[in-house]
Amino acid sequence: MPTHYGSPVRVRGTTLVICMPLLPCSAHLGRRVLLVAGLLACALALVAAAPMTARANGIFVADCAFSHHAMNDPIVSHGKPGWSHPHDFYGNSSTDAFSTFGSLRRSPGNCTPAADRSAYWTPTLYRNGHAVKAVHVQAYYEDFFRYGRVLPFPSGLRMVAGGGMGMTAPRGTARWTCQTDHSLDGNLHIPSCPSSFVTLRVTFPDCWDGRRVDSPNHRAHMAYSRPDPRMMGELRCPASHPIVVPRLVLNVTYPMHNGKGVTLASGPVTTSHADFFNGWTPSVLRQRVNRDLNGGLACDDFLGCTPISAPKTDPVLARPRAKLDERFYPPQRTTMPGKGMGMGKMP
Repeated sequence: MPTHYGSPVRVRGTTLVICMPLLPCSAHLGRRVLLVAGLLACALALVAAAPMTARANGIFVADCAFSHHAMNDPIVSHGKPGWSHPHDFYGNSSTDAFSTFGSLRRSPGNCTPAADRSAYWTPTLYRNGHAVKAVHVQAYYEDFFRYGRVLPFPSGLRMVAGGGMGMTAPRGTARWTCQTDHSLDGNLHIPSCPSSFVTLRVTFPDCWDGRRVDSPNHRAHMAYSRPDPRMMGELRCPASHPIVVPRLVLNVTYPMHNGKGVTLASGPVTTSHADFFNGWTPSVLRQRVNRDLNGGLACDDFLGCTPISAPKTDPVLARPRAKLDERFYPPQRTTMPGKGMGMGKMP
């Protein structure tokens, strides 16, 4: 059978796995492609199994690749080259300590679609002291079970999700799984995967305050949607962060079958995390959000789109300010260059 990837969402005991095909983005992984008809059948079966009160659903995918290693972090240590623990960067090849939205837009990335010139990065993974390069990187832009019309990320939005230097990832934000395991049973430790590679899955916050593209601890401007106790099967953004934006899930697959001898540049594997610096062409991101996420479609640039639900009819719950705070913040805590920067607490 063809291998699928998917992003699971659990609401009130129900798990929905959005099945998409494994695409030929890597010589190691892209040997089988699922036909569009198979994707349609999978999506229809999943939607049929969703809760009766589930909202409209949608997803689109950006397929990216490893770009470079560097001891930089343009969010946590902006303007301070060499102040970060080592990171692996995916997507935009120009990403460095001085990156801005403008510099990302001026430099081509390696993602498909090409309009995604965003920077994605994770702490470098080591096995027995040797850096291991990811062989497959996919960013899922999702909307499942959430109330409110989805708005695109603002240009230059910066987000951090998961743990950090010496900080264990909060539950549900970062998990290790076998590549073929799409349940919610992944955990903070790397499992044994005899027949597949290991994948790190990091889920970013999906609610925005509408006022700023970053915050002093790089987390407080974003929040996670929460179950609404009044409506079974529905997630809502908190009043403090009322703007519904895409739920971004970064999936990074490594060519290994277990966690023996594995550490991260940030510490043990329990400190796994990821960063995102939005570099999308604004008009293209807006079109994809409206067509796919609000339109009830599952879309991929290799296979096209297929409907998975009725279009969203929810209203726009809030709109961002006309003038956003776009400042970069200095490191909150000074460490010796190369030893890594501390991460702020979850809001």
